[in-house]
Amino acid sequence: PQKSWEQIQKILLSFQSNCLNNQTKCLVVIIPDENQVNQNVLDQALANVGKVQTDLALDYPQQLLTKFLKENQFDYLDLLPSFQQAGKDKILYHPRDTHWNIAGNQLAAQEIYRVMENIK
Repeated sequence: PQKSWEQIQKILLSFQSNCLNNQTKCLVVIIPDENQVNQNVLDQALANVGKVQTDLALDYPQQLLTKFLKENQFDYLDLLPSFQQAGKDKILYHPRDTHWNIAGNQLAAQEIYRVMENIK
């Protein structure tokens, strides 16, 4: 895992450098997993492996990425908070599929547009 994380960091830094060199806006979007948004899906996944929610740090990927992105002055958007909020009232993923449905795509597009308008 550490070697993979180091490789991801190098790729992100290269991406950032290419964007800066080409005077292109750069936004890293952190996409939440359905387990982080839909409590029913999480409960089923945990039951399948004999774990409980307190065994996990569900937002660890976001913590790791945001720390790196802040330290390296990336513009970024973490969709987890908005997806968790919206996920309380509506389904954002296709059933038994990790992809967003129409509502999930609309929410992501709105959030990305909102942030991209403010990137210099």
